[in-house]
Amino acid sequence: MLRSISLRKAATVFDKHSIVVIVVCAYCLIIAPMLMFLFPGNSITADRPENKFFWPSVTAIALGLALGSRSRLTWPPHIVWFAAYLALAGASILWAFKPEYSFSRFATQMMLLTSVVLPAMLAARTADMMRGVFFLLRFRLNLECHIDTRRLLDRIIGRYREDRLSWIFCI
Repeated sequence: MLRSISLRKAATVFDKHSIVVIVVCAYCLIIAPMLMFLFPGNSITADRPENKFFWPSVTAIALGLALGSRSRLTWPPHIVWFAAYLALAGASILWAFKPEYSFSRFATQMMLLTSVVLPAMLAARTADMMRGVFFLLRFRLNLECHIDTRRLLDRIIGRYREDRLSWIFCI
């Protein structure tokens, strides 16, 4: 006797809301530090061109996803209080020493928070999102350990070479 087998569509591991959060974390943890290392700027406080492109585009994607799923969007009390806190932080621009600089930093911070908080609130399975974020953290720590180990070995080998050269010059 043959049974009909219904094939269900396999659920994807990461939904589109989780992917936005993971991309933002990947940029903050891995891509931006590598770009800063490879292409150092003149000043640590200078605006970087990749930030001017990345944050507005990711924020637009997050807002587009949130508008598409606005029926599922609920505002828990802690998010409402967080928004009130951010409004107070935005009001501090009025008494800042350099309002244009303060507004630029506040706008960047709002883009970062919007691109993380909205998709995280709409993610279907937050455990999968956190799995991706922890994978990125683990990757970053492994990368740091590898780079630090290489620097340590280079220092040890460099000191060994310096010691050999000093003995050769003493003879």
